[in-house]
Amino acid sequence: MRLDDVRVHYPDARHETDGSIVFECPLCRVEGRLGKLVKLYINGAISCPTYAGMPDANREHCRPIRETLGQISNPRQAFIEKVLFDGKLILEVAQAERGKVRLVARNCVSVFNRDVISLDRAKERNDFIKGILEVDDNGIPNFDDKQLKDIDQVIKQLGDEYDRVSAAIDAEDAGDKPTVKVISKMLDDGRILEQIAGGMFAVYDPQRGEVAYHRKVETDEAVYRPLDDDFVLKGGLFLPENLIEYGDEATLDAEIEACIYRHSDVPDRERRLSARYARLTYIADLLEEISYLRATGERGSGKSRYICTTGMICLRPILVTSPSAASLYRMMDAYHPTLIIDECNLAVGNDDTQMMMMVLNSGFQRIADVSRCEKGNDGQQTVRMFSPFGPKLIDRDRAVHQKVE
Repeated sequence: MRLDDVRVHYPDARHETDGSIVFECPLCRVEGRLGKLVKLYINGAISCPTYAGMPDANREHCRPIRETLGQISNPRQAFIEKVLFDGKLILEVAQAERGKVRLVARNCVSVFNRDVISLDRAKERNDFIKGILEVDDNGIPNFDDKQLKDIDQVIKQLGDEYDRVSAAIDAEDAGDKPTVKVISKMLDDGRILEQIAGGMFAVYDPQRGEVAYHRKVETDEAVYRPLDDDFVLKGGLFLPENLIEYGDEATLDAEIEACIYRHSDVPDRERRLSARYARLTYIADLLEEISYLRATGERGSGKSRYICTTGMICLRPILVTSPSAASLYRMMDAYHPTLIIDECNLAVGNDDTQMMMMVLNSGFQRIADVSRCEKGNDGQQTVRMFSPFGPKLIDRDRAVHQKVE
């Protein structure tokens, strides 16, 4: 709605930086709760902070406001709307699953294109723009080259705006509950959260036997969100796009073995062992001890290809080559990954090598911890403990292996 239309009923209404409109809640004011600002989002959703985190109660509380503003019961689907070229093109963004958005290009008469895409991927943006091209009766395209460049620029900007508006809505919904960022979590009600690509959770409900996808999961105690640091966003942590049913274990093992066979040349015995090890990484949280998968051989024998092929099928794989002690500590502590150590050379005697040795020597058992000394903001040294437990795939030259041991 336009700000002027809202001010007809609520004169104190004003625009926020995220494009929403806020004004004092008339219902809260009557009930003695002064200063509560209702927020009217771009997609038509209305939220009052008095009932943040309680969607049903919030909808009922804000129903008189919607009626006053002449809104229908449900807000329109558009989440963000951009009008270009004096109304010749209207871009609408709505929420979609698994980190993507539903993008619609239309004018006042017809819809040019509609698709679910990732706004960060140039190919998907370009394919969408190609889908809105039409020609008139004289064979002239409806948008010239400059306009097409402008459309691409606006679609890229929509990604940032979408993130800002989503964050604002999520903050309203969360209320006073703390936000906890996790890579994986088992909730008290039995649900299991596992982060996947696109800043989403795959949420398994054991009572229903179903998997759902959410950008956040709210409980009575907290709001859980996926990790969104630079390492994750830039692809350092490899995550699946979704979950699918695999049938029985024999079928799954056969598919894993076929994948390993397609990308690396290893004997049948090692290929079968690798398939079982890949499956083992997905239940590591249920184990007290875990084995490592190590490839030894001469240079050029295909060790790196083998461990990378198998490792990328494992749970949360991270590929490292001579990592620093600090980065190794942070990765293990934050992501609980399957560590793929390529070109592992433990013959170099420095602090990073010693750290790697500590991780490998103790990381096969859950009870073992590695201590780290850190300096706080006050300058005081503190000792922190972290568990290096987890699956690891190691590539080591046979000559180096023999020299070290």
